[in-house]
Amino acid sequence: MDGGPTDPELGAQVAEIGDRFDRQSLETWIELSSPGEGADPGFQALGLAFAYSLMTGLALESLVPHQHLVPPQELIDVLKYIAQALGPRAPTVEENTP
Repeated sequence: MDGGPTDPELGAQVAEIGDRFDRQSLETWIELSSPGEGADPGFQALGLAFAYSLMTGLALESLVPHQHLVPPQELIDVLKYIAQALGPRAPTVEENTP
């Protein structure tokens, strides 16, 4: 509940906090993922949305105590692997060899 229906001023303030969080998160995501020249900003935004979706799902899943099919840390590790695999990479020795 954002307070908007009962307090429009509070609703506007909460919406601004959410917008600022989204902007700062995308800026941080881009900075940490080092997309480099010519990177597709839409792809970067999609990557951030994917990460948030995973983390939101893990947070919701943690509200109900139960046996996890996969430990949450393993899912986070997979997210990190995907980010590294799709992100910029250093050239291999073979690529640097004339």
